[in-house]
Amino acid sequence: MEKTIGIIGFGRVGGSFALALRDRTWRVNVLTRFPDNTEGIRFFSKDDVEEFLEENDHFLITVMDSRIQEKAEWLSRFPVEGKVFLHMSGALPSSILKPLKSKGAHIGSLHPLQTFPERNPNLLKNIYFAFEGDEETERFARLLVQEVESSIFRINPEKKVLYHAAAVFASNFADAMWIIADMLMREVSDGDFRMMEPLVRTTLENALRMGPQKALTGPARRRDRITIEKHLRELKKYPQLEQIYDVITGFILKHFEEKGA
Repeated sequence: MEKTIGIIGFGRVGGSFALALRDRTWRVNVLTRFPDNTEGIRFFSKDDVEEFLEENDHFLITVMDSRIQEKAEWLSRFPVEGKVFLHMSGALPSSILKPLKSKGAHIGSLHPLQTFPERNPNLLKNIYFAFEGDEETERFARLLVQEVESSIFRINPEKKVLYHAAAVFASNFADAMWIIADMLMREVSDGDFRMMEPLVRTTLENALRMGPQKALTGPARRRDRITIEKHLRELKKYPQLEQIYDVITGFILKHFEEKGA
């Protein structure tokens, strides 16, 4: 039996899923304002929404968080009873799709714990997905996650914002730290961030192997206040970086003091 899916949005996440499922012989239909000529995917415009909904029983909503409720309200104007909708926001609960539920649809959310700088189906493989929703959407979510060879876990919808903040710390803020490191390296040498690749790789490998608590090194971890003060003095010419350094150092010192480590 042919597997069919309707994807609303064709950005980095929606596009990655569309390509991944197409490559696994799913029939992929995409509703988007920006169709292209991607082979093996059928594109629909908003004028074709009724046909799009008729063609599919299972849907992924992959638009920006700020547009999810608007999309749900719009789609609820059409027949959706018995259909299954998953949005892919990490911060919003499935209840944002309440307009669809009120019309008899099943709703849930499925968030890939991954960063997507581009459309790339390989980014969906061997990762974790956070799910919350009803029984019908869970079956659909588990099928999707299995298709892309990944794992799924349930999340408390009331804690999703905190979950998403954790992901921001792990990914976005880490990248921001590397931007700062690159800026400072360019300031003091003829090198750049690439020279820090061995340091970054070893840091990440140690955190994954030992856990971040045991892997952490550096002046704050060893309570080397003399070195910390030297760093802060040099960073005074960069007030924002000085503040960031001071806050993170303060967190490390307090965290390990409280643990008696």
